[in-house]
Amino acid sequence: MDDEKKLPSGVDAPNPSTVEAMKELEVGDGKRFNDADELFEDIGA
Repeated sequence: MDDEKKLPSGVDAPNPSTVEAMKELEVGDGKRFNDADELFEDIGA
């Protein structure tokens, strides 16, 4: 980031998948995890 507080490399807008995830969170949907281990277990990592 520079003095303009923007991301480098022309990143201007989120992709469609990110937009959908953001909408889910705005209405209270989405998953919550107590810690990183729970998250990684959920995604199979």
